[in-house]
Amino acid sequence: MTVLYGDVNINPGKAAIGGARFDYRTYVATLAATLATTNIFVLGILPANHRLLDLFLEVGPGDTGTALTWNVGLLNWYLNRPEPAAATPGWDMYNGTPGIPAQVGSASGAALPAEADGLGATSAAIATGFLAISASTIGRSSAGGRAGVSASVTPMITYGSSKFDRLIGVQLGVAPTTGIAACKFSIGYLIDQP
Repeated sequence: MTVLYGDVNINPGKAAIGGARFDYRTYVATLAATLATTNIFVLGILPANHRLLDLFLEVGPGDTGTALTWNVGLLNWYLNRPEPAAATPGWDMYNGTPGIPAQVGSASGAALPAEADGLGATSAAIATGFLAISASTIGRSSAGGRAGVSASVTPMITYGSSKFDRLIGVQLGVAPTTGIAACKFSIGYLIDQP
């Protein structure tokens, strides 16, 4: 498994000031081997004390066949923190402990579980319960497209805000069966302060 970073470390974007902010990030995979289901592409940042209002994925042609699927969601570690490993576990929304920053409920009062920094998974992944786009089939049959948030997700209610900057990542659910040499994909997302 490889974690591949877009430009989030050199161009982290700005937090919303007095209103919502839109961000758009692109990654170009130049080798077919990069498009593996074990790889995670870090493309966006959900700043501390912000909530995700909307999200979409745009993909160019990524498979001449019909197997390819895409997943997008919040990753299980924070910006400028080590990627999850046995010695440095990531967070898991189901394991809240005293002293660990908890997620803040949405404006509608939803009580969300805590993020437990240090009690989560020991490998990088889209965090349990934080999958915004699931098994999207765009990019199949040599055609690109755009996918929105899964029908079961209302981002600002489902995810709330955190006391740390969280990462938004893209991962292939199913790799291309007849992959191509390169594929361009992007995410666009809207954030705001609760």
